[in-house]
Amino acid sequence: MIVVTEASVLRCGHRTGHIKLITSQALVRIDGKLILVRDDPEHRDIDWCDNGSPTTKSCQHTLQVQTGYSALLRIDGQPIVLDNLEGVTDGFPPAGASFQVQSVNQALVSGDA
Repeated sequence: MIVVTEASVLRCGHRTGHIKLITSQALVRIDGKLILVRDDPEHRDIDWCDNGSPTTKSCQHTLQVQTGYSALLRIDGQPIVLDNLEGVTDGFPPAGASFQVQSVNQALVSGDA
């Protein structure tokens, strides 16, 4: 698994919505970019999801993460985020309302789940 940083690209399951990343730790960087830790990908704005129509709702916010937090690697007590990250969004219908890492954008550091 590869460690996710603020340089990574996360998108909704419709592959168009871009998730705005905000980091909560400032201690550890990879290639100058802060590493994401637990809760960083949750409750974030999503821009440009094209799933909206009269019967659907575009993804506008990430909700909880279902998988992707390391059980072994931590920063200041918080599990780091790995590239197997997957969570849900507020989009409807829920079948496509998920989010995941599209591009990690670093190849220097990997870790175990």
